[in-house]
Amino acid sequence: MFRNIVLPFTAVLCCVSCRLNAAESDTLERMYPNISIFRKDVIQSANDKANTKSVRYLGPQQLFFTVSVFNPAGKDIAEGAASPELKRAFAQAVETRKLLHGELKAGKTETLSLSCLAGRKLTGLYTILTYTDNNLPYHICIFMAGYRGNLLKVEFAPSVPLKQDPQDRLFRAILEEAKANFYTGEKTNVPQNIKNTLARAVRALEENPLETGSIAAQAIRKFTDDSSDVFVMIRESDMPWLPRLMNGTPEEKKYLNLLLASFMGGNALAQLEQNICRDMRNAGLASMRKTYAKIKEADRTFLLKELEKDAGQ
Repeated sequence: MFRNIVLPFTAVLCCVSCRLNAAESDTLERMYPNISIFRKDVIQSANDKANTKSVRYLGPQQLFFTVSVFNPAGKDIAEGAASPELKRAFAQAVETRKLLHGELKAGKTETLSLSCLAGRKLTGLYTILTYTDNNLPYHICIFMAGYRGNLLKVEFAPSVPLKQDPQDRLFRAILEEAKANFYTGEKTNVPQNIKNTLARAVRALEENPLETGSIAAQAIRKFTDDSSDVFVMIRESDMPWLPRLMNGTPEEKKYLNLLLASFMGGNALAQLEQNICRDMRNAGLASMRKTYAKIKEADRTFLLKELEKDAGQ
């Protein structure tokens, strides 16, 4: 990914005066390291008493967007587009941009709702602001919502001129992908028959990955991809062999799919058993090690040094 940032970090923060709701102190830490073509930068806090936290995602050609969590009210902020605290903070965000850019044209403010994890919805306000620099139009997309007692703001303000409609579509696509980061840790209530089905699939993959487990892997991947009740994060640091297998032989790519499915299945199953939507990487890694050991029994030529010790080889 490319990085070329022009706007100062503090330019995208609203002025606030109190601490974050403790229940949402680690939203940004849990966000994906990559969202589409954007790469996660370091998390920073504003130099004020609010302990405002923000993270930027850096993309190509001076593109980036920022996610911030803050609380200007000093109390739990209600969710929904009708929240007066949300309306005030949204208006302040627009005023802040006017101070930075001078004459600014504000588009229509609309209510935007995102279907998130564990059946939750994130509903807030969205607008596009336009200013002119050197006779070129620049657009700023702002989405803000009440979120777990705080305010969440996602802002897309490229420092290169883009056409408004493509920028609007790109921003909405960013929100659609980013929404998988929100509401982790929520309680869930998945029917027992679904839990039992997933448990059987995970066992089949761990015990016989090259036969019945191969079919089970497809079902596990589909469930994990489609379900809003589980949150699984793939980290290359947990799987340093991932790039090598992705570019490996057809057989290695097959084993890669089995190992990833096993990680996802063990991770998701632990979440369902505990009725909580939260990445449980240790359970996923434990399942993956079992699957690796069985693959290795069937194919002694397959070797991942990073998993040898864990698999007890």
